[in-house]
Amino acid sequence: MNREPEANTDELLAWLLQAPRANASTPSSGPQANLENSKTSRDRTSPDEDIWWGDDIPLVAAEIDIFTPDSSGSPRQPLESQPLEIGEIPAVQDRFQAVLKRRIQSEIASILPLFPWETEVCEYYDDISDSTLSSGVPGLPWTAQLLYLNLPVPVKLPESILAHLLEQCQPIARSGLREGAKLVQATGELFPNHLQTLNELAGMVLLEYRFNQWGQLESTHRGPVDQNNFLSSYETATPTQQMQLSLLAARQILNGLTLSLNLSGPVVSREWLTRAGKLIVRANYYIRDGVSWLEIQAQMPCAGRLKLTGDQTEAIALGENPGSLTVELSDIQADRTYPLVVEFPTESTDPLIFAVCPT
Repeated sequence: MNREPEANTDELLAWLLQAPRANASTPSSGPQANLENSKTSRDRTSPDEDIWWGDDIPLVAAEIDIFTPDSSGSPRQPLESQPLEIGEIPAVQDRFQAVLKRRIQSEIASILPLFPWETEVCEYYDDISDSTLSSGVPGLPWTAQLLYLNLPVPVKLPESILAHLLEQCQPIARSGLREGAKLVQATGELFPNHLQTLNELAGMVLLEYRFNQWGQLESTHRGPVDQNNFLSSYETATPTQQMQLSLLAARQILNGLTLSLNLSGPVVSREWLTRAGKLIVRANYYIRDGVSWLEIQAQMPCAGRLKLTGDQTEAIALGENPGSLTVELSDIQADRTYPLVVEFPTESTDPLIFAVCPT
């Protein structure tokens, strides 16, 4: 009978279960010697301890006891208590494959594979998890405006990221933070491990661009925008470029949500494209009979609700059809923020909240 398959299996088993070379007292070779060394090493080890088999494979002692079924149907016995017959080789193939898999995994963990374009192991930025963005993609009528942000570079951000930025920017616009801190806080959840880089880039964004009288971003003293340094899409941009694009988008969203007024200035207006049509908001801050007033007029594209909240009072206007709604508050204090809530009950239960800031 040709016993070559059995001999090959014995050699493979010996290689997988060989004892550490450092612990071997005398040199030995051959499958039988390796099996004897393995058994001696196992006998010296507690069943609950992790032991090393071969050059670099950590295995638990319980995993080395290979069981094979007895031909008479009696309970399984350890491999070491009976000879290995050719007909019983298939019974231990699964165990061989498991040990081989662990060995391969160990070698891969110690020597990480490289992509074809890599020459060394590189550290990559974490991807934005779906769980992070899922909370920032509400079914709102307000996200239509975000698809038409006039960024200084011809790159469109994914709608999920823009919706996340809108959700973050609404409460931040009403806070008393400085503009740079607002930008970092608005984009921080997108790049949680790179806040220091966001701080540095936010300062560059504030110096590089300003808003013109139409609320659009334009380059300042550093010259025209170098569009060649940006790729054609957000997904193919570098992590630093993605941070810059997110900061620019957050700044424009914050500007769109903020109405800064002063007594000597003209009426401030904002246009916001919604799923139902264009929403136009106009704010006026003035003095009448020695009393400071804040007046908000909104041109609603559908039935909606307008609410302006003060210290202890609020003004509410309801409209059952498209048209103009107006709310007013008196005794306005300068240098504080008044939230203006716009709701479309037929479109969504979530409102769009502006920050009205008289100075």
